[in-house]
Amino acid sequence: MKKQNVPLFIIDLRGLRESKTGVSEVKVRRLTDNMEYSPTRTAALKKVFRYIEEKDIAKDKDQMLNNKLSYYIPFIKYHTNWNGLQESNFVKPTSEMKGVYEGSAFKTVAQAKPETTTKAGGLSDDQIELLDDVIRFGKEHNVELLFTMLPGEMSKKEQKEINQAFQIIDKFGYHGINFNQETMYQKVGIDFSTDFYDPAHVNAKGARKISDYLGNYISQNYDFTDKRGREEYTSWNQAWEVYNNFYNAGWTTQ
Repeated sequence: MKKQNVPLFIIDLRGLRESKTGVSEVKVRRLTDNMEYSPTRTAALKKVFRYIEEKDIAKDKDQMLNNKLSYYIPFIKYHTNWNGLQESNFVKPTSEMKGVYEGSAFKTVAQAKPETTTKAGGLSDDQIELLDDVIRFGKEHNVELLFTMLPGEMSKKEQKEINQAFQIIDKFGYHGINFNQETMYQKVGIDFSTDFYDPAHVNAKGARKISDYLGNYISQNYDFTDKRGREEYTSWNQAWEVYNNFYNAGWTTQ
Protein backbone atom coordinates (compact mmCIF):
# COMPACT_ATOMS: atom_id res chain seq x y z
CA MET A 1 0.00 0.00 0.00
CA LYS A 2 3.03 2.30 0.17
CA LYS A 3 3.49 2.03 -3.59
CA GLN A 4 0.08 1.20 -5.03
CA ASN A 5 -3.54 2.09 -4.58
CA VAL A 6 -4.95 -1.31 -3.63
CA PRO A 7 -8.76 -1.22 -3.32
CA LEU A 8 -9.19 -4.98 -2.75
CA PHE A 9 -7.15 -7.69 -1.03
CA ILE A 10 -7.99 -11.36 -1.58
CA ILE A 11 -6.99 -13.38 1.49
CA ASP A 12 -7.14 -17.16 1.60
CA LEU A 13 -7.88 -18.66 5.00
CA ARG A 14 -5.87 -21.86 4.56
CA GLY A 15 -3.16 -20.48 6.83
CA LEU A 16 -5.63 -19.77 9.63
CA ARG A 17 -6.11 -23.46 10.39
CA GLU A 18 -4.65 -24.41 13.77
CA SER A 19 -2.25 -26.84 12.13
CA LYS A 20 -0.76 -23.96 10.09
CA THR A 21 -0.47 -21.17 12.66
CA GLY A 22 2.81 -22.40 14.16
CA VAL A 23 5.94 -20.32 13.67
CA SER A 24 9.23 -21.65 12.30
CA GLU A 25 12.47 -20.21 10.95
CA VAL A 26 11.57 -21.29 7.41
CA LYS A 27 8.19 -19.54 7.51
CA VAL A 28 9.61 -16.31 8.89
CA ARG A 29 12.60 -16.14 6.56
CA ARG A 30 10.49 -17.02 3.51
CA LEU A 31 8.61 -13.78 4.13
CA THR A 32 11.01 -11.31 5.71
CA ASP A 33 14.19 -12.24 3.80
CA ASN A 34 12.34 -11.18 0.65
CA MET A 35 11.16 -7.83 2.00
CA GLU A 36 13.05 -4.63 1.27
CA TYR A 37 14.89 -3.10 4.21
CA SER A 38 12.28 -0.76 5.66
CA PRO A 39 10.44 0.14 8.86
CA THR A 40 7.72 -2.30 7.74
CA ARG A 41 10.20 -5.19 7.64
CA THR A 42 11.61 -4.26 11.03
CA ALA A 43 8.14 -3.96 12.53
CA ALA A 44 7.15 -7.35 11.10
CA LEU A 45 10.17 -9.05 12.66
CA LYS A 46 9.58 -7.39 16.02
CA LYS A 47 5.99 -8.61 15.96
CA VAL A 48 7.11 -12.15 15.05
CA PHE A 49 9.54 -12.33 17.96
CA ARG A 50 6.99 -10.88 20.37
CA TYR A 51 4.46 -13.46 19.14
CA ILE A 52 6.98 -16.27 19.69
CA GLU A 53 7.79 -15.12 23.20
CA GLU A 54 4.15 -14.63 24.24
CA LYS A 55 2.59 -17.69 22.62
CA ASP A 56 5.47 -20.14 23.02
CA ILE A 57 4.44 -22.08 19.88
CA ALA A 58 7.61 -22.07 17.79
CA LYS A 59 9.25 -25.49 17.56
CA ASP A 60 12.67 -23.84 17.23
CA LYS A 61 11.90 -20.99 19.64
CA ASP A 62 15.28 -20.83 21.40
CA GLN A 63 17.24 -21.04 18.15
CA MET A 64 15.19 -18.19 16.66
CA LEU A 65 15.31 -15.92 19.70
CA ASN A 66 19.05 -16.46 20.15
CA ASN A 67 19.70 -15.44 16.54
CA LYS A 68 17.43 -12.43 16.16
CA LEU A 69 20.12 -10.27 14.57
CA SER A 70 20.50 -12.66 11.63
CA TYR A 71 16.85 -11.99 10.68
CA TYR A 72 17.47 -8.25 10.56
CA ILE A 73 20.81 -8.74 8.78
CA PRO A 74 20.50 -11.99 6.74
CA PHE A 75 24.17 -11.79 5.69
CA ILE A 76 25.02 -13.15 9.14
CA LYS A 77 23.23 -16.40 8.28
CA TYR A 78 24.06 -16.74 4.61
CA HIS A 79 27.65 -15.48 4.30
CA THR A 80 29.07 -19.03 4.49
CA ASN A 81 27.24 -19.91 1.26
CA TRP A 82 29.71 -17.88 -0.80
CA ASN A 83 31.52 -20.91 -2.25
CA GLY A 84 28.31 -22.52 -3.48
CA LEU A 85 26.82 -19.55 -5.31
CA GLN A 86 25.78 -19.84 -8.96
CA GLU A 87 24.70 -17.30 -11.54
CA SER A 88 21.07 -18.28 -10.99
CA ASN A 89 21.32 -17.04 -7.39
CA PHE A 90 21.56 -13.47 -8.70
CA VAL A 91 18.84 -13.64 -11.37
CA LYS A 92 15.20 -13.16 -10.45
CA PRO A 93 12.76 -15.47 -12.25
CA THR A 94 10.95 -13.69 -15.05
CA SER A 95 7.90 -14.57 -17.08
CA GLU A 96 6.09 -13.14 -20.08
CA MET A 97 2.93 -14.42 -18.40
CA LYS A 98 2.89 -11.91 -15.54
CA GLY A 99 4.21 -14.45 -13.06
CA VAL A 100 2.73 -17.71 -14.33
CA TYR A 101 5.55 -20.16 -14.93
CA GLU A 102 4.76 -23.24 -12.82
CA GLY A 103 5.19 -26.30 -15.02
CA SER A 104 4.50 -28.90 -12.34
CA ALA A 105 0.77 -28.06 -12.41
CA PHE A 106 0.39 -30.02 -15.66
CA LYS A 107 -0.25 -33.34 -14.05
CA THR A 108 -3.27 -35.05 -12.54
CA VAL A 109 -3.35 -37.07 -9.34
CA ALA A 110 -6.88 -38.15 -8.47
CA GLN A 111 -7.94 -37.25 -4.93
CA ALA A 112 -10.64 -38.57 -2.62
CA LYS A 113 -13.48 -36.09 -2.49
CA PRO A 114 -13.69 -34.57 1.00
CA GLU A 115 -16.80 -35.13 3.06
CA THR A 116 -17.87 -31.58 3.77
CA THR A 117 -19.73 -30.12 6.74
CA THR A 118 -21.63 -26.90 7.38
CA LYS A 119 -21.05 -27.06 11.15
CA ALA A 120 -18.94 -24.27 12.61
CA GLY A 121 -16.74 -23.85 15.68
CA GLY A 122 -13.43 -24.67 17.25
CA LEU A 123 -11.39 -21.54 16.58
CA SER A 124 -8.99 -20.80 19.42
CA ASP A 125 -8.55 -17.33 20.90
CA ASP A 126 -5.23 -17.03 19.04
CA GLN A 127 -6.84 -17.87 15.69
CA ILE A 128 -9.63 -15.36 16.29
CA GLU A 129 -7.06 -12.73 17.26
CA LEU A 130 -5.16 -13.29 13.99
CA LEU A 131 -8.35 -12.96 11.96
CA ASP A 132 -9.38 -9.86 13.92
CA ASP A 133 -5.99 -8.27 13.13
CA VAL A 134 -6.63 -8.63 9.40
CA ILE A 135 -10.22 -7.39 9.65
CA ARG A 136 -9.12 -4.40 11.74
CA PHE A 137 -6.48 -3.55 9.12
CA GLY A 138 -9.18 -3.48 6.44
CA LYS A 139 -11.43 -1.24 8.51
CA GLU A 140 -8.64 1.17 9.50
CA HIS A 141 -7.37 1.58 5.93
CA ASN A 142 -10.81 1.56 4.30
CA VAL A 143 -9.97 -1.26 1.89
CA GLU A 144 -12.11 -4.15 0.75
CA LEU A 145 -11.19 -7.66 1.91
CA LEU A 146 -12.39 -10.75 0.06
CA PHE A 147 -11.75 -13.95 2.02
CA THR A 148 -11.52 -17.32 0.30
CA MET A 149 -10.95 -20.94 1.19
CA LEU A 150 -9.66 -22.79 -1.85
CA PRO A 151 -10.60 -26.45 -2.38
CA GLY A 152 -8.42 -29.20 -1.04
CA GLU A 153 -7.96 -31.80 1.64
CA MET A 154 -9.27 -30.73 5.05
CA SER A 155 -10.31 -32.58 8.17
CA LYS A 156 -13.78 -32.08 9.64
CA LYS A 157 -12.18 -30.14 12.50
CA GLU A 158 -10.46 -27.77 10.06
CA GLN A 159 -13.66 -27.32 8.06
CA LYS A 160 -15.53 -26.31 11.22
CA GLU A 161 -12.78 -23.80 12.05
CA ILE A 162 -13.00 -22.23 8.60
CA ASN A 163 -16.81 -22.18 8.69
CA GLN A 164 -16.63 -20.23 11.96
CA ALA A 165 -14.13 -17.84 10.39
CA PHE A 166 -16.56 -17.10 7.57
CA GLN A 167 -19.28 -16.39 10.13
CA ILE A 168 -17.00 -13.79 11.77
CA ILE A 169 -16.12 -12.30 8.39
CA ASP A 170 -19.78 -11.98 7.45
CA LYS A 171 -20.53 -10.25 10.76
CA PHE A 172 -18.04 -7.51 9.84
CA GLY A 173 -19.58 -7.02 6.42
CA TYR A 174 -16.88 -8.56 4.23
CA HIS A 175 -17.42 -11.02 1.40
CA GLY A 176 -16.24 -14.61 1.63
CA ILE A 177 -16.13 -17.60 -0.73
CA ASN A 178 -15.73 -21.03 0.82
CA PHE A 179 -14.83 -23.21 -2.16
CA ASN A 180 -14.59 -26.23 0.15
CA GLN A 181 -18.33 -26.82 0.27
CA GLU A 182 -20.34 -29.33 -1.74
CA THR A 183 -22.46 -26.59 -3.31
CA MET A 184 -19.32 -24.78 -4.48
CA TYR A 185 -17.77 -27.93 -5.93
CA GLN A 186 -20.86 -28.13 -8.14
CA LYS A 187 -20.99 -24.41 -9.00
CA VAL A 188 -17.33 -24.24 -9.98
CA GLY A 189 -17.28 -27.70 -11.56
CA ILE A 190 -14.42 -29.01 -9.41
CA ASP A 191 -13.68 -32.66 -10.23
CA PHE A 192 -11.41 -34.37 -7.70
CA SER A 193 -10.48 -37.02 -10.26
CA THR A 194 -9.05 -34.53 -12.77
CA ASP A 195 -8.40 -31.12 -11.18
CA PHE A 196 -5.66 -31.74 -8.57
CA TYR A 197 -1.97 -32.55 -8.60
CA ASP A 198 -1.72 -33.21 -4.85
CA PRO A 199 -4.22 -33.22 -1.95
CA ALA A 200 -3.81 -29.50 -1.25
CA HIS A 201 -3.38 -27.98 -4.71
CA VAL A 202 -5.44 -27.81 -7.88
CA ASN A 203 -3.61 -28.37 -11.15
CA ALA A 204 -3.79 -25.98 -14.13
CA LYS A 205 -7.27 -27.26 -15.07
CA GLY A 206 -8.60 -26.70 -11.57
CA ALA A 207 -6.89 -23.31 -11.39
CA ARG A 208 -8.72 -22.16 -14.52
CA LYS A 209 -12.06 -23.12 -13.02
CA ILE A 210 -11.30 -21.27 -9.79
CA SER A 211 -10.02 -18.21 -11.68
CA ASP A 212 -13.10 -18.07 -13.90
CA TYR A 213 -15.46 -18.19 -10.93
CA LEU A 214 -13.42 -15.74 -8.87
CA GLY A 215 -13.09 -13.29 -11.77
CA ASN A 216 -16.83 -13.30 -12.36
CA TYR A 217 -17.51 -12.90 -8.64
CA ILE A 218 -15.23 -9.85 -8.41
CA SER A 219 -16.80 -8.34 -11.53
CA GLN A 220 -20.30 -8.74 -10.10
CA ASN A 221 -19.60 -7.63 -6.51
CA TYR A 222 -17.00 -4.86 -6.84
CA ASP A 223 -16.69 -1.77 -8.99
CA PHE A 224 -13.60 -2.18 -11.18
CA THR A 225 -13.02 -0.59 -14.58
CA ASP A 226 -12.64 -3.07 -17.45
CA LYS A 227 -9.19 -2.28 -18.80
CA ARG A 228 -9.19 -4.80 -21.64
CA GLY A 229 -8.46 -3.21 -24.99
CA ARG A 230 -6.75 -0.14 -23.52
CA GLU A 231 -3.39 0.61 -25.07
CA GLU A 232 -1.56 0.97 -21.76
CA TYR A 233 -2.57 -2.61 -20.88
CA THR A 234 -1.38 -4.19 -24.13
CA SER A 235 1.25 -6.20 -22.25
CA TRP A 236 -1.54 -8.00 -20.35
CA ASN A 237 -3.22 -9.04 -23.59
CA GLN A 238 0.13 -10.35 -24.81
CA ALA A 239 0.67 -12.18 -21.52
CA TRP A 240 -2.72 -13.85 -21.89
CA GLU A 241 -1.79 -15.12 -25.37
CA VAL A 242 1.53 -16.47 -24.11
CA TYR A 243 -0.20 -18.13 -21.15
CA ASN A 244 -2.81 -19.74 -23.39
CA ASN A 245 -0.06 -21.27 -25.52
CA PHE A 246 1.76 -22.37 -22.36
CA TYR A 247 -1.42 -23.94 -20.97
CA ASN A 248 -2.32 -25.81 -24.15
CA ALA A 249 1.22 -27.02 -24.70
CA GLY A 250 1.49 -28.13 -21.08
CA TRP A 251 -1.43 -30.51 -21.37
CA THR A 252 -0.56 -31.64 -24.91
CA THR A 253 2.79 -33.01 -23.75
CA GLN A 254 1.28 -35.08 -20.93
